[in-house]
Amino acid sequence: MHADASVPPAVIRLAAVGRLVIPVSHDISNPLAVVLGRIQIHQARGSGGMPQGPAGLDGIYEHALLVSEKVHTIGSLAREAAQPGDPTPTVLSDHVAEIGLLLGRHLSRRGLELEYALPAATPPVLVRPVDLKLCVAEVLLALCGAVSDPTPLRISADVRDRQVHLSIAAAGIDPGAVPMPDESGHLMALFSGDGLALSAGEGFIISMPAVSLTPPSSG
Repeated sequence: MHADASVPPAVIRLAAVGRLVIPVSHDISNPLAVVLGRIQIHQARGSGGMPQGPAGLDGIYEHALLVSEKVHTIGSLAREAAQPGDPTPTVLSDHVAEIGLLLGRHLSRRGLELEYALPAATPPVLVRPVDLKLCVAEVLLALCGAVSDPTPLRISADVRDRQVHLSIAAAGIDPGAVPMPDESGHLMALFSGDGLALSAGEGFIISMPAVSLTPPSSG
C-alpha cells in the first residue's frame, strides 16, 4: 500500500495525534477539576494558608503535574508530526514508554494492563521517532476497542533478519480481527514508505530496520 500523494504527510500524522486527544482528555480534565476545586475551597475558607498534604498544596501540585505532562506530550507529538524529517537512529524503549505513560490511565480504564519485556540489548531502530510513537498509539487504541474484560497487554521485542520486531499482544485477542483507528489506511501506508511496517502474528508486529545491523551504504 502506498500513501495517498494528495494528502500531505503532516496532515496524516496530525490526524493520528488528534485521535489521541479524546482518550487523554479525561486525564487532563479530571486532575484540572481537582486543582480548581481545591483552590475554590481554599478561597472560600479565606485566610489561614493552604494546608499541606494530599488535600492541600501537595495534592494540587500532583494533579497539576499530571496535566502538565499530558499536555506536554501531546504538544510535542503535534510539533513532531507537523515537521518534515528523515528516519534517525531511535531508542525503542524510550518512545514506547512515552506512549505507554500517555495512554496508561485510558488503557487501565478499559481493562488493559501493560507489561513490558523489552531487552536492554535491543539495538536502535532507524525510523522517525514520531512515526514509531504514533504507530504504537494506533495499536493501543485499536486494542482498547477490542477488549471487554481485564486483559494483560504484553509489549516485547526481538531481532530477526536485520530488523527489530516490536510485538504488542493482548491475551485472547486476534489482531487480524481488530479494526485500526485509521480507517483510511493513509497512516500505515505513510509508515511503510519510511521503512516501518505493521503486520499481524501472535499480536500486532511493528517491524523496523535495526541500526546496528544495517549494512553501511556504498559510495
